[in-house]
Amino acid sequence: MREINETLIYNLLVLYLVVFSVFWVSPKVSKTLAVVFILLPTAVGALFLHLKMGVSLRELAGFFLFVVFPYT
Repeated sequence: MREINETLIYNLLVLYLVVFSVFWVSPKVSKTLAVVFILLPTAVGALFLHLKMGVSLRELAGFFLFVVFPYT
């Protein structure tokens, strides 16, 4: 059951990042709006993965370094 939940949360984080990248490059959406509605839920999801599911901070840092950082 844990693997299913962890996979689901990872997929949701990736979905958030894809939506964030679309908002980030769109000229009609302000950068503040993109950060508030996309990056904050992603950060909360990462915190949940760390605290409740035991995903290491090293794994989360690698995820954000290689997935989030190129979009910013």
